[in-house]
Amino acid sequence: MKALRIGRGLLLALLAITAIMQACAAPEPQRDPEESVYWPEGSGRPERAFDLVVATYNVHGLPWPILHNRPLAMKLIVQQLLDIPPPNSPDVIAFQEAWARWYRSALADGLKAGGYNYSHFFSGHRFGTGMLVVSRYPIVETNLHSYAADAPWCRSGMDWWGAKGVGLARIEIEPGSVVDIYNAHLIADYGGEESNLEIREAQDLELADFLATSPAHLPCIVLGDFNDAVGERPVDSLLEHGGLSVLGDGAGLDHVLWRSTSLFQCECLEYIRLDKYVERDGVTVGLSDHACRVARLRITPSPHEPALSAPR
Repeated sequence: MKALRIGRGLLLALLAITAIMQACAAPEPQRDPEESVYWPEGSGRPERAFDLVVATYNVHGLPWPILHNRPLAMKLIVQQLLDIPPPNSPDVIAFQEAWARWYRSALADGLKAGGYNYSHFFSGHRFGTGMLVVSRYPIVETNLHSYAADAPWCRSGMDWWGAKGVGLARIEIEPGSVVDIYNAHLIADYGGEESNLEIREAQDLELADFLATSPAHLPCIVLGDFNDAVGERPVDSLLEHGGLSVLGDGAGLDHVLWRSTSLFQCECLEYIRLDKYVERDGVTVGLSDHACRVARLRITPSPHEPALSAPR
């Protein structure tokens, strides 16, 4: 009987690994930031004020048999996002843990009904990063940094296999005006001696260095699951080294961050969290173990620059 249980466990593990491997894409090409057409000073810089609604959502998209109700959850997540009324309906959504290809397809294809016609998955290496960005605005450039700092595979759960990193999706809000949107996911803790605090702090410093490759004349927003609250050492280190400020309450593990700059002002007009649970046919369905964060922002060129009406 014991041998049967062990054999069944090995079979399930094999199925899980196979499912995740089938979700993978080719490794993300690494790009030299200085080769971007937006690298020259002033290129792509927005010249007038605009509103932008961003969201970050860890969708807990582990494939069966690790989790069994994710296909339904993805459909309900899509509906939850589509149901957000203006003016808080997101323009750009950064997803984490969209590990399986069919989950990413459910999200990207389902959200097209709301005008999200652009998407990019950061494939990374190993079994992929799980990071997906969908946008109502064109995504004109992408880049990915996979963290060099990492825990050994034997004590990092799914995180080692998931190749944590930070991806850049450069969106064009109107012809000639772009905004840098970063989607980040950092290594988690697994309790006891498996604390990855120091590794996470090292990843945050790598993240800050990667952000520094964004041209200073472009607005820069960082979204993601940082696996730390504001006030804890890794996130505070990121804020300091990355020149970032917190938009919203800073509670929990998921954050919306803004790169502080003298060229732009950013005002957070509204910050909301979506419910992690919904009712369906009299049954409570858990959408994720994270709540989606939505931030409605107003970004304005510095006072000495001409600030015209918003393009939206």
